[in-house]
Amino acid sequence: MDVDSRKKWLRLKLLTQIAVIFILTATLFVQSLYGRLVWGHVIHWGIGSLIAYGIIELIYRKYYSLNQRLAEQLLQSERRIHNQKALIDLSSSLATLRDEEQICRTAIQTLEQEIGYQRAYIILQEQGSGKRRIFSHSAELPKEPELKQISNFRGEPLSSPSQTSSLPSSSQPATAVLRIRAPLRNATAHFGQLMVASQRTNPFTPEELSVVYAVANLVSISLQNVFHYKEQQRRQSEAEQRQRELAQREQSLALLNQITREALQARSFHSMITALSDQICHLFSADTCLFALWDEQQKYPLIYHAHGYQAEWINSPLREPALKVLGSALVNSERVIPIAEPSISPWINPRLVERLESQSLLALPLIADERKLGVILISYRIRHAFSPMELAFGEQAANQIALAISKEHALEIAQHRAKELDALQKATTALLSTLELEALLGQILDAAISAIPAAEAGLLHLVVPETGELQVRATQAGEASRIRLFKPTAVESYSARAVRHRRPFLIEDIQMEDSVGVEADFPDMPLISSLIVAPLLTEERVYGALSLGSTHKAAFTPADLRLLTSFAATATTALRNAQLHAAVQQQAITDPLTGLYNRRGFWDLAEHELLRAHRFHRPLTLILIDIDRFKEINDTYGHLMGDKILAAVSANCRAELRQVDIVARYGGDEFVVLLPETSLQEALPAAERLRTRIADLRFPHNGEVISTTICVGLAELQAGDTLKALIERTDQALYRAKQSGRNQVGVASLTHLS
Repeated sequence: MDVDSRKKWLRLKLLTQIAVIFILTATLFVQSLYGRLVWGHVIHWGIGSLIAYGIIELIYRKYYSLNQRLAEQLLQSERRIHNQKALIDLSSSLATLRDEEQICRTAIQTLEQEIGYQRAYIILQEQGSGKRRIFSHSAELPKEPELKQISNFRGEPLSSPSQTSSLPSSSQPATAVLRIRAPLRNATAHFGQLMVASQRTNPFTPEELSVVYAVANLVSISLQNVFHYKEQQRRQSEAEQRQRELAQREQSLALLNQITREALQARSFHSMITALSDQICHLFSADTCLFALWDEQQKYPLIYHAHGYQAEWINSPLREPALKVLGSALVNSERVIPIAEPSISPWINPRLVERLESQSLLALPLIADERKLGVILISYRIRHAFSPMELAFGEQAANQIALAISKEHALEIAQHRAKELDALQKATTALLSTLELEALLGQILDAAISAIPAAEAGLLHLVVPETGELQVRATQAGEASRIRLFKPTAVESYSARAVRHRRPFLIEDIQMEDSVGVEADFPDMPLISSLIVAPLLTEERVYGALSLGSTHKAAFTPADLRLLTSFAATATTALRNAQLHAAVQQQAITDPLTGLYNRRGFWDLAEHELLRAHRFHRPLTLILIDIDRFKEINDTYGHLMGDKILAAVSANCRAELRQVDIVARYGGDEFVVLLPETSLQEALPAAERLRTRIADLRFPHNGEVISTTICVGLAELQAGDTLKALIERTDQALYRAKQSGRNQVGVASLTHLS
């Protein structure tokens, strides 16, 4: 029997006793009043007692119900106060924490120990990677399906029964394990989940959900503060790192500026090395700074200059200049080399280490454009641990000094090269002064021989595009030039080899060459003993070869070959421009369909012939040709057939007339022919033969044979005629021929039509 049932039983027993006592008292009272027992009165009293009992029971029940509600409200208020206190304590605790794990474990401890949930979990999910971290005081963690469900949850807190649970179960079958899930999120992102579990008979109340949601909000805010704090720390650390890097960069720039200033202000290579060694020694606070430059012939670095301790001995002529004191490995390294134990280093001569009393060394290899230049050796007479900043400075200084040394070497080469380029520039100026091909060829050879004083003879070969043969187009070989043709593969020569392999050659002694003789290149100068050859080429095409020879052995140097190669490139450009100019000029005066001169080309040539005929009083006849019914042919059979007829007429004109005659397409279906040294009587038979020849042509088309005829007009040059006047008189003769019918010849000076 529980407490409530016992209370009810005691209350009923008490009321029953009171009723019995009341009835007995009422009976005794009636008996004493009437002197006898009246059962009617007893019954009335009994009923009254029952009514009184009912009223009392009703009042008690109301009181008990009210008292129980007040007790429940008091319990809820106490639980709410307890939860609020727990939340306040949790908020105070979380405000002091700066670690995600501590925040999560503190929240879990509050939920389990203070608020009373049996188990709590916090799952944090990293943004981007999706990696999960699970925090719990329990050894058993949520299963993977449940984790996926949790990861996908984004809504408000909710409760649900657990599908599987290892929590201790109650003997009452009505209990179940219920869970509450609440998201951890900020205003823009969802980064985790809070989950609690309890075994209970009733579902979670809204107030319990709100408590879990409040804990989730506190955890979210605390975690977000931690995230912001760590982000701020990271940014502060990055800012400090950038500030350190900036300071280091400023120091590096100051170092580079000092080194650059010393290099630029130096008047000679020796003064530059002297100033730089002094600068390096002071910048690194070293005892000795030693410069060693790479010797390409001996393949190891030789000491050039030193500054500081024992510098006088190192720089004095008493020290053997070629003493091998530094290993070549110091120059081959791409990074600076700190040497903590110089006395046992395989890279340093022990005599030098002993003389310098070196306890620590730093080697700075000098490499520029993958070329070994030397090494700088920095020596300390005490133990010195090189910091990363010193190593970085060393690398920057080595790079800058290597560039300065490379610049000096390049300056020496440039000065030597300037003399070559001066000769090349003069030659180039001469080449670019003309676009006439024949004149250019002679200028190329003359300029090449002038630019290279060792040359005594020269040849210029060009490749014939149609046949691929090499043709001698210019020569200076003791005799007048002769035009010779030979295939690059048919006759073995140095010019043919240069064209075939597309690269230049230097032959110091031809007599030592067994496979190739000089006869094919210089047949008129068999005493040639050395030569240089450079092909005239672009990436797409080989134009020819330029050869220079000398009667002396080893007359040419590699510098001469480089100069000739550079000159050949310029000559190729000039040669290509001249060929393009000639081609453009030809295209400008040529009709593309027939290959004859166009109107512009005809006028240029005809004006010249007209002036010559007037000057020397020589005969000259002009012929105009017009194709009969050409428009009708175009309209009926198409323009392709019209083009075929135009091409056939032009081909027959070239076949029938002389090479000296100027034939042109004047426009549309009209052709014009200028016959120098030809009178009208001599031109008339030629015009008749041409008319007959065209009339005999046949053009098959879709099973049909097409023929055509022409009308011809002739006029002879008269004293005082201009080209325009001559063309007008010839055009009148053509007009009269067309008026007389098709396939006619008209003569300007006669009225008879043949």
